[in-house]
Amino acid sequence: YQQTQAIRARIHEAEQFYARIRGLKHEMRGHLTNIKGLAQSGEYASLEDYIAKMNESMSGFELTLQTGNPVTDVIVNDIRRQSLDLGIRFQVEFHYPDPGAYDAFDVGMDTVGQRPLHVSDYDKAVLAIRDGDMGTFKELCPKVLAEYADDLLIETAGRPGAVGRKMTMLLMVDAGGLSEEGYRMACQKAIDINDPEKVAFLLEQAEGHVERLSPSFHGEMACYAFSDHRHIARKIIEQCTNEQIAAAPPHLLEQFAMDADFRTMSMLVEKGISGGGCAGRILHMLTCEGRNSWMAEELLRERMWVDIKDYHALQSCVQNGAVDVAKLLLDSGMDFGRYRQIYPNSGSPEAIQALEEHWAGLQAQAQEQGQDQGEGPDPIAGGATMGG
Repeated sequence: YQQTQAIRARIHEAEQFYARIRGLKHEMRGHLTNIKGLAQSGEYASLEDYIAKMNESMSGFELTLQTGNPVTDVIVNDIRRQSLDLGIRFQVEFHYPDPGAYDAFDVGMDTVGQRPLHVSDYDKAVLAIRDGDMGTFKELCPKVLAEYADDLLIETAGRPGAVGRKMTMLLMVDAGGLSEEGYRMACQKAIDINDPEKVAFLLEQAEGHVERLSPSFHGEMACYAFSDHRHIARKIIEQCTNEQIAAAPPHLLEQFAMDADFRTMSMLVEKGISGGGCAGRILHMLTCEGRNSWMAEELLRERMWVDIKDYHALQSCVQNGAVDVAKLLLDSGMDFGRYRQIYPNSGSPEAIQALEEHWAGLQAQAQEQGQDQGEGPDPIAGGATMGG
């Protein structure tokens, strides 16, 4: 029995390693989405910087010690990590015979045989979760919950099926003092196993179990779900309050713009999301070749989600000849005079003429309404500020 438990513990260590690989796969999909957006917007300098930062982040995934054999790489680095976690200085002089002499099974079994065959209550609780043993889980969970609340929640969140959901709900009854990072990982686990019911439950309970939860937390989970489980991302958005969506990362709106998912974009805008630094890329994607300019128009009519000082957003519309979309930005308070100072050679003559005429009309209207205490609007400072 003890050897079986030790083998399971070794398998758990391997699963942790491959979990990192799955996380990297998810991150890469997100990176590709961002690269696509930057490339479509023609922001090549930003694209170069982004790729450079990607290279830096990827370096953290490399194994510290490299022996020349993939099996021993994992084993030696795992022992090093455990030693450092226990505050033990780790120093190694590694010698390994001809790779043909041993295979992965030989090395793995040999390593198991050399390790202490002790299984703690926490280890047993984890095994109970993975085996779906509700009776053992109920017995052990109260004993270790105070010390391992985050870890147990992550385990139950990643356990598929009705048993996993019941274990998660049972744990949440008595769990307290959960960290935001642990809770984030638990939500991501539930998303990874494609369990929208569990995701909804966890997000519903988040504010009551995590002290000072980040306002953007729910929106970040929707962003995470987008890559592999768009239906869960949509469910999260539907479940979110206006305040939670208002605090969501602007990239969430950009993700659904890439899919031209008007229904979800409209929901996000209605609930208060900001385009932030993504507004220019969003408008570029929607107005490129006039494919979905109507979406951009409808979204701007629904609510002004573009910063009126974001002239790059206006530039995206002008460059794509989306005059009607650009007019809506001017109607909401964007200063066309200032825009022309920043981008003096932008746009076709026809587009610029149409926008200049529209801008002149706005200034005349503002003057007639007596804005600026009866003084005419400054031709550079601009006219009315009606949106926001």
